[in-house]
Amino acid sequence: MTHYTIDYEGLTPQEAYNKSIENIKEYLGEERFDKITAGFRHDCPGGLSLEQFEFYLCLVGVSGFPVRAWHDHVFPFG
Repeated sequence: MTHYTIDYEGLTPQEAYNKSIENIKEYLGEERFDKITAGFRHDCPGGLSLEQFEFYLCLVGVSGFPVRAWHDHVFPFG
């Protein structure tokens, strides 16, 4: 499996968020990203803590700042 690190320094918070989501979609493929996102929303209607979400994302190879961005994307209100 390929491992790489992306630096989001120098970006505004919104730019870093957008870039993170874009990078995850590029890494997983948009179809897989959408399927995983929909699965979390359906199976976890009450949300997950960031730590719980981080655990699941490590299984698909996503870590670091993109975890927080994807968590905010999946559970925008908590």
